Amino acid sequence: MDLSELFDASNRPLRVETPLGPMTLAISAFRGREAVSRLYEFQLTLLGSPTSDIDFSKILGKTATVSLDDFTGLTTRYFNGIITSFAEVSRDDQFTQYEATLAPKHWLMGLTRNCRIFQRMNVPQVLKEVFTGYDVDFNLKSSYPDRDYLVQYEESDLDFAMRLMEEVGIYFHFKHEKEKHTMFLCDQTVSQVSIEGISGLIYEQIIGGVRPENRIYAWRREQQITTKKVALRDIAFQMTGQDLDASADIVKTVKCGLAQHDLHAVSDLPDERREVYTFPSGYAGWFDDVNGGGGDQSGELGKTNDAGDASARLDAQRIATTAVRCQGNSDIPRLTPGYLFTLLRHSNGDDEYQLLEIEHDAKVDVNYRSHDASLGTDLHYENNFLCQPKAVQFRPQLITPRPKIHGMQSARVVGPEKEEIFVDKYGRIKVKFAWDRSDIENENASCWIRVGQVWAGPRWGAFFWPRIGHEVIVAFEEGDPDRPIVVGSVYNSKNMPPLELPSNNQKGGIKSCIFQGDPLKNFNALVFHDVPGHQYTQVHSERQAVDNTESYRYNYTPTKHYALCGSLPG
Repeated sequence: MDLSELFDASNRPLRVETPLGPMTLAISAFRGREAVSRLYEFQLTLLGSPTSDIDFSKILGKTATVSLDDFTGLTTRYFNGIITSFAEVSRDDQFTQYEATLAPKHWLMGLTRNCRIFQRMNVPQVLKEVFTGYDVDFNLKSSYPDRDYLVQYEESDLDFAMRLMEEVGIYFHFKHEKEKHTMFLCDQTVSQVSIEGISGLIYEQIIGGVRPENRIYAWRREQQITTKKVALRDIAFQMTGQDLDASADIVKTVKCGLAQHDLHAVSDLPDERREVYTFPSGYAGWFDDVNGGGGDQSGELGKTNDAGDASARLDAQRIATTAVRCQGNSDIPRLTPGYLFTLLRHSNGDDEYQLLEIEHDAKVDVNYRSHDASLGTDLHYENNFLCQPKAVQFRPQLITPRPKIHGMQSARVVGPEKEEIFVDKYGRIKVKFAWDRSDIENENASCWIRVGQVWAGPRWGAFFWPRIGHEVIVAFEEGDPDRPIVVGSVYNSKNMPPLELPSNNQKGGIKSCIFQGDPLKNFNALVFHDVPGHQYTQVHSERQAVDNTESYRYNYTPTKHYALCGSLPG
């Protein structure tokens, strides 16, 4: 076969366009998988001339399109994306064989890793920021509450976005065009559309022969046992003593064609043994009754119960999504995840379905080493697909791992400019984490963070508030980056201990600093001198000393009594 005929794909049902030009590569095989809420990935087998010397930088990361005609030749399915890998596989006196991987541009988001903070934003707003520079269409119908605090910690932009979408029930699929591909974000099946140009798909088990229409030639319906109920519990220190519980039942029946599937009656276990319980579920931490500046916004806590109910419903829908599904095989390239189709002429399966996953396998039925130029016009194509009844609301499974912070971190206390102490009504503080690369150095650097004390009771206990510039040790409840808590303070090269060390290592105590004062001169202190032969306890007040005794007072000194005036001895 003349090489010019090989690269002339105008009469072939499987074609590829790359930035290398029309006469550089021919495609002989195409296979891969695309699914709802997953990035597609396709493997391309390509042929070039025996003398080709392709510069990989000219194709890696560049846009390419595979065009696949159905067997009627009347419609074309496009698969658009970028080349994420390219390999020269073999070379002989007739051809050079290459292999390439085609994926969405959004695949590049998986190459990053970042740590950053989002505050007082809802999930779609966060996603819009994360997806900046990528083609994304937000086809969302549900409402999403603002989150007080959200952290991307040691995650790629892709994993962070996937995790957020899974948590709130947003799923995505792609629309392919000849020159581009677009990610569509959805949250309601009712907003999905049917495959363009297809009113219904005919089921016909017979394979082969000449038919005027595409067919589904294999159909398998399956149900699996699921739980019956989900139960959630969460905690919020602002609502101590209140039950923050939520629950939801799995949908009882699912209609699939003529069949009614009972999801509740397939196990003899009692109901309490078929419940999925989650603690902590996390939704209570989305809201705060104090705004970023310390003002009151107690109305925000009223959203907690609604958020819990919504989270429980999402969990129930996730489980129902896996209960009844159908698998099939067809010769229809236009099947696309996320889209709807109607099954026709099946004995009991005629209904409307949402496509969830398709595996494509296409190859040109040709021996390119033959000299017959007419070869290459025959295409072998088949797919297998997964779908579910449209009546079941699809929700993505919680697959993307949530980051955990094991151990503790140091952070610097921050607040408004020219302030020295910045706390809210709970004694919480704001901090700047060492991993936070933003230029925010004030009260907007973090959420309000509780400060652990050695004792904390109802209007009694210890009370020391870290001041702006102090270094504190931060732990994370359940390892969750969104739930920091201060567990201690530490000295550093800027904030040195009160006494010179190690010469004063036999002394201990507590020393404060008068507000806006000089820590060497203006302080209150309680010092324990444990030097052998010179043991004593010293109390220092910067100005007045007040001693309140509500009953008797006793002062016993077995020997001499001294009254000291002046500075605290070094």
